[in-house]
Amino acid sequence: MLRENSTDRKDWWDELSDEEKNGIDECLRDVEEGRIFTYEEVKDKVKKWLTK
Repeated sequence: MLRENSTDRKDWWDELSDEEKNGIDECLRDVEEGRIFTYEEVKDKVKKWLTK
């Protein structure tokens, strides 16, 4: 059985562009600061928009 050498593994984060990393960081800040919506909240809002 071959063991995977941890020094050969690449972290997916290192493969992202700066723009992608900044976008992820911005989303994480939104979550930390409560600027998110649940699926149910979005579903209800869209339903109201579609029934106008």
